Amino acid sequence: MFVDLTRPERDDFLSQTTGCLIPGYTGHCPTLKFRIGKRYGANTQEIMKDLSDRGVLKRHVADQYRQADPLQAMLTNGQFSVIEHAKGQTRDLKIDSSNRCRRYILGYTGYIPGMHFRYGTSFRRAADASVDDFSRRMSQEASRRALETPLRARSRSAPRLVSIRARDQVKTSLDQYCQHNKFQEAHITPEFPPIAGYTGHIPRVK
Repeated sequence: MFVDLTRPERDDFLSQTTGCLIPGYTGHCPTLKFRIGKRYGANTQEIMKDLSDRGVLKRHVADQYRQADPLQAMLTNGQFSVIEHAKGQTRDLKIDSSNRCRRYILGYTGYIPGMHFRYGTSFRRAADASVDDFSRRMSQEASRRALETPLRARSRSAPRLVSIRARDQVKTSLDQYCQHNKFQEAHITPEFPPIAGYTGHIPRVK
């Protein structure tokens, strides 16, 4: 059950200056069963003062924090030393730092679609190699076209041959042949092999 405070009680409660204030706190501290009736901040302040008076806080010295640490050989004055990267650990012997890949693609294994013969390298290197190959092929194509240009112009300057279909006598002979040989009698001898699957039925003939 929650009982609201009156205006004077609220003003008196908020005007207190001892310790800290947690809104809604009723004075109960977990695991401190015998500390009831004060705010969390006031109880914490008393606990810290009690520990200081007993000398409990002075037992733990900051310098003795990592004395029993198994990684003591890597420590400097009780702290881990910064790893220096000036000894060439990250140096790339294949390419210099100017051509090094700036960012990485997570899960990328070096495969480029459409280029099945490029494996085991980064995307940046494979892309640079592809661009170099493309530039080289373009230069070769430009050189080939430069050599073929005079030959193409020379071939275009030669006179064209006239088609035989444009001659009147050839066209006339073809028309006469088609006119005389349009309908011819086809005689099938009895020795002609039979038609596979034919049973002797002729459509519309009874």
